[in-house]
Amino acid sequence: MLGLKTWCSDLKRGLKSKNILSSRKRVWRVRTLVAAWQNSTSCVDKKDRNGLCLLRQTEHSCDCVGVNIFCILETWADNLGEELWKLGQGVTQASDLKTQYKTRNAGVDEKDGSHLLEKIVDRVARMLKWKIDAVQCIKTAAEDIAEQFEYEGYENFSYPSTKHSLVNGEPPEEFDNETTLYSPMMLGSDPQFYNILVNTSYSAVHVPTNVYDKAPHVIEAIQWSEQLDDVFLRNRRSDPLLSWQYFAGSSGFLRHYPAMKWNQYPDLYDCRTRPWYIAAATCSKDVVILMDTTGSMTGMRHSIAKLTVNTILDTLSNNDFVSVLNFSSHATEVVPCFKDTFVQATLENINTFKAAINALELEGYANFSTVFTQAFKLLEQQRETRGCGDESGTLCNQAIMLVTDSVAGNITEVFEKYNRLDNGTTIPVRVFTFLVGKEVTKVMEIMWMACLNRGFYAHIHSLEEVREQVFKYIPVIARPLVLQGVVHPVVWTHAYADIRDPKLDNWLWDVMESGSDQKERLSKHMQLKELRFSQEKEDSMYTQKVFKKFREPDKLRFQEYKLLTSVSIPAFNRKLEFENGNYSNFPELLGIAATDIPIEDIEKLTLPYQIGVNGYVFVVTNNGYVLLHPDLRPVVRGVLTSSYNSVDLTEVELLEESLPRELDPEILELREAMVNHSTGEILGLNMKFQYDDMKRAYVEKRDYYYTPLKGTPFSIAISLPEGYGHYQLRVGQEIQKTWMRGERVEKYFEGKNWKLYRKWVYCKYFYSSLYDFESPEKELLHFLAKISDLKYDFKWQDPYRFGYDEYEIDDGVDNEANTDGFIEMTSYNESRFCQKQEVSEDEYYCDENLMNLLVFDAKVINAVFHGDKWSPDDELDELIKSYNASIRFIASQSGLIKWQYISDFDDENETLNFGDLNSNGIHESWYKSAILQHQVDPESLFLSVPFEAGSKDGPIFMTASHAIFSRDGGKDAAVAVAGFEFEHSTFYKKFMTVTSDCPDCEYSCESPEWDCYVLDSNGYIIISEVANDTGRFFGEVEGAAMEAMLEASIYKKIRIYDYQALCKDEDDDGANSASILLTPLHHLRLFFNWMFSELIWLILESNLHHLWYTASANPILTEDDAEDYIEYNSSPEIESPDEEISFEETDWVVNKTKEETYFPCDQKTNLYLLMQESFFDEGYCHTSESCSRPFCMKRIPHTNLILVVIDGTYQTCYKKLSISPKTLDYGSDNFTHSCRKLKLNNLPRRRLSGCFTEDPKENTRHMCGSCVTITMNFKILLFSWFILFVRRYVYTL
Repeated sequence: MLGLKTWCSDLKRGLKSKNILSSRKRVWRVRTLVAAWQNSTSCVDKKDRNGLCLLRQTEHSCDCVGVNIFCILETWADNLGEELWKLGQGVTQASDLKTQYKTRNAGVDEKDGSHLLEKIVDRVARMLKWKIDAVQCIKTAAEDIAEQFEYEGYENFSYPSTKHSLVNGEPPEEFDNETTLYSPMMLGSDPQFYNILVNTSYSAVHVPTNVYDKAPHVIEAIQWSEQLDDVFLRNRRSDPLLSWQYFAGSSGFLRHYPAMKWNQYPDLYDCRTRPWYIAAATCSKDVVILMDTTGSMTGMRHSIAKLTVNTILDTLSNNDFVSVLNFSSHATEVVPCFKDTFVQATLENINTFKAAINALELEGYANFSTVFTQAFKLLEQQRETRGCGDESGTLCNQAIMLVTDSVAGNITEVFEKYNRLDNGTTIPVRVFTFLVGKEVTKVMEIMWMACLNRGFYAHIHSLEEVREQVFKYIPVIARPLVLQGVVHPVVWTHAYADIRDPKLDNWLWDVMESGSDQKERLSKHMQLKELRFSQEKEDSMYTQKVFKKFREPDKLRFQEYKLLTSVSIPAFNRKLEFENGNYSNFPELLGIAATDIPIEDIEKLTLPYQIGVNGYVFVVTNNGYVLLHPDLRPVVRGVLTSSYNSVDLTEVELLEESLPRELDPEILELREAMVNHSTGEILGLNMKFQYDDMKRAYVEKRDYYYTPLKGTPFSIAISLPEGYGHYQLRVGQEIQKTWMRGERVEKYFEGKNWKLYRKWVYCKYFYSSLYDFESPEKELLHFLAKISDLKYDFKWQDPYRFGYDEYEIDDGVDNEANTDGFIEMTSYNESRFCQKQEVSEDEYYCDENLMNLLVFDAKVINAVFHGDKWSPDDELDELIKSYNASIRFIASQSGLIKWQYISDFDDENETLNFGDLNSNGIHESWYKSAILQHQVDPESLFLSVPFEAGSKDGPIFMTASHAIFSRDGGKDAAVAVAGFEFEHSTFYKKFMTVTSDCPDCEYSCESPEWDCYVLDSNGYIIISEVANDTGRFFGEVEGAAMEAMLEASIYKKIRIYDYQALCKDEDDDGANSASILLTPLHHLRLFFNWMFSELIWLILESNLHHLWYTASANPILTEDDAEDYIEYNSSPEIESPDEEISFEETDWVVNKTKEETYFPCDQKTNLYLLMQESFFDEGYCHTSESCSRPFCMKRIPHTNLILVVIDGTYQTCYKKLSISPKTLDYGSDNFTHSCRKLKLNNLPRRRLSGCFTEDPKENTRHMCGSCVTITMNFKILLFSWFILFVRRYVYTL
């Protein structure tokens, strides 16, 4: 029998010619060879032995055509591959580039992951320490100034008010021209602060709407805090990269630097609700909220109760744990899946609670003993789980928040049993009681619940009082911290989006319309979107919001966003005096000092060019949530998700065999180590990841290195690909060598066809807003010229080493506490840390290593890619023209991208160039893919077309990219990717020429008997006889054939789980358009109901309760009052009428437009990867025994493509394999996304130290709230009702 390989070899020798299959002799030779092979054995033998026959068996014969078509297929593939490789090598000049790297003595070093991480940590920790220093200086100055300040009134005092001051001569919306208290402000835009109108010469003050800014204690604090301007200015002069600085007083005022105008009306902002304030004041907490849902809680009481619970929830953060129970005769979890457990107070969980609270129904009566017993047992279980009070020294800050309208009786025995430890000397749980409604009973009962349990009592009469009354619990929990008076914990917040900051939100939308930088970036993005849209890129930059205007079309607007974290430190009131068990002043916070740190500022310091392609850095909090990670996607389809700041590490790091919501032991080990601030490494994990808009996936082994960020609750890690990820290029002092040869450095950056990766920092002025560079490229040229001029006098300095050669991050803090992430500032060298050297306006910082690498790359690239156009030699030019290649490009490891137009092609008429379309450098898909393809075949190209390109108008351009590795001492380092673009239509013509230019041939891709495809390594169609199929996933066109290739291990399925997805709600709103026939009596009943509801609403809306009741003086309770703590008899209550109160829609349902509603969900996407190693030289033929039609496939050499030929004479069953995301269904029990994530709630967390839960000087009975006495004037009440009703009725007419 003639061997198959011998036969194919003979066949290829006979077929090889420039004009393939055009000779009848060759056709005859093919048929002769096929006949010889077919006669040598039976069809069954051919099938069993070779698996390469497409069997066409009739009654009398068996036509085994597989060998024939396979060998012809192999020839087609070889010819295509060889020609593409010749084209690629000629256009990219890859061999010349490699030679340049070698002749310029570039070395290759092995990358030590641990050492690299140490360098990154040093840079990041220094930056964070500088921010801590700034806040510490604000705190120290505030305490000193307040202690020495003597208040003498405000007759001759004025201050810049964010809401009331004249701004650039224009009055604000809340302007009062009868007072001179508010001094005018002159503001101008500043790029350092989003181009918002600010003044960096002084600060301004914001006072919440519910706080009277002329109250003595408020105006006094505003007066003394004015002296903080000197500290703000000094901080900025020593660290010009510092963001917003704050001092938030405990009375509610906020002094912020720089000064700005308020741009939120109505003004609902209160600094005491910001996470940096609450976290610094209260530390981490375990909170049980008890919400009364008995039958008495109807109408306005229920509305007040819901708003009270929601406001309490808003004061919690990721470090807090919460459980919400609604109760009548017994307590029930408002979210059923949260039964008998605490969940972290993440934004997503808070929104889940709020949605459940709004759906509660009222019924039954209250059994307070049962309810409190259940709450105390839940807290006791939490203390045991956390090990509170054991050898670890962990302290638990626990509280019960009761929201009710009355208390049935005395439950002292419950408190004695469950809240008295150590023989009654310890009260582990504070009890806060919120009495809601205007007409209430048993006031002393509910007040003493709080007083005898280290808590606080508040009476909430109306909705507008809710926020101020709820805030009163914060200073109570902060008392032990204030009383100890020595330790000032340094607290870091979870990540949050700047567009979620109420003081910035409206401004950010405004500057998108008026800010030149933002407007230009958005304009360019919208042009890019039309040419090459990437949802992933768009979501990384913009959120979207629909603005509705009266009688105008809805407008979809885009908003840039940043993720931030904040660092804050509490300041104490030193005027507090404690003598003989009495206080001359109640213990209180003076306020909170804070500043913001953009997460991107951390990322810029992580040496990404040294980490390299497909490697990355990530940061994890003490709760296991990612603060920084390449797969963290805060925005999905333009919507900021509710879980963006609580994405767990286990949700973004996935082993290859991961299953939905299954926790991999290796990832759990990594997570626990980082949560616990450990240092170490985990090597060789087989990880899967997606890229290119979740359209491509890959699996590779990765190595992880991790260590804590001292002084913070965060840990940082790097992930490096095994193999190529551990090698890097080594260059010397390339800049110095250049000027020593008498050359100017900038000569290697001539022309206009080059760009830098704008997210990397090369050289920059500290006061960058003073230097108006058109682009990062212009900025680089400026510094290169400066280097050439100054030579040895040019100063290389990092941004946070400026002026400090021996600046240690641990100075001034306790080392043990510092590594724990909750620093205890017990001593501080203010003269050293608050008197840093000021940075002058002409000072700058540069990354010396990156700049030398950039110049080295520029020299290599300039030697091969010189000028803006490239003209190849004649022989290569003919091949290039046959493919209509128009542009060639190269992107280097240093972030330099350069391109050249080939021959006469130019894009002068185009508004966007290649650099605009490919601005992400080493993060571009073609760059990553080329490096990955190099691991399979170093002598190959990665080719691709835009997804769904066939369904779009205009010409289609293919991209071919090739990885450039530099070799030294047997080690290879990825240094660049070179490539080119060419028209898809010319490649299609070339393909048809190769496969069909033979009129007398039996096999041809033009034949209706054969369907021919070219697929890429992820299963996307590059070539199809149906033009619209170009760029589609092959499984959507030939699902059965794709499934057969999966079974044959030609492709591998990679299941990608997206735990940050948003799903569209396809359900109707339930509206019924059917008409209803109403009787006249029904109309009359509706009219009276409307009149009555309008009357009641007028009364409540006008808030006239002060006309008919007065509050008595607030008594200070004495020790004797405790002995008189007795049960009060119930008295009749006056019920409030039912009211419909509208609440703001919760974040877990986001309306992007009227028709589109999204909710958080988990999704699975099946992506595919070609197993090129298995079919490197061999092919495969599939028979017709399965659902699929018979086909043969063969890899196209030197590419990531395969050629597939399907026998069209067979029928196929309809199958469709989709790469569209599918929502995962976990069953009806887990009805919310929070419930699906409940398993993560039990993962290890590290509680922050530095908490203070009790102090022996704390005498809570003197400071636990007070009650009011209510008297009614019925004449005034009735008269008010009558006047308001008449006024509203006349108005409606």
